[in-house]
Amino acid sequence: MLARYGLPVLFLVMIAIPAETDSAETPQVVDFFYAAMIVLLLIVLALGSFAFMTVGKLDYLTALSYSMLIIAGVLLILSFAWNPAPGLAGFPYISRATCCR
Repeated sequence: MLARYGLPVLFLVMIAIPAETDSAETPQVVDFFYAAMIVLLLIVLALGSFAFMTVGKLDYLTALSYSMLIIAGVLLILSFAWNPAPGLAGFPYISRATCCR
C-alpha cells in the first residue's frame, strides 16, 4: 500500500525540487584509487563473511559482524602506520612528509 501510493508522491516531490546546475569551476572527479579501495573492501567483506559462515558454521549476522570488526581493525592499524603520531616513524618511505619535500 505504501509503495503503491507513497512512491509516486515521492517522485512528484523529486520533480518539484529545483535541480542545482553544475558550475564549470568545480568539475566532478572520481578518484580511481578510492573507488578501487572501496570495491576491494566490499569484496573482502563478502568473501570474509562467506568464509566465516562455511568454515566456522556461523549464522550470517555473526559472520558479518566478525568480518566487519576484522576489517575495521586492519584499517585502523593501517591508518596509524600510514599517518603516525608526531615522533613515530610509520611508513617513512611512502609518507607525505618524505614525498613532498
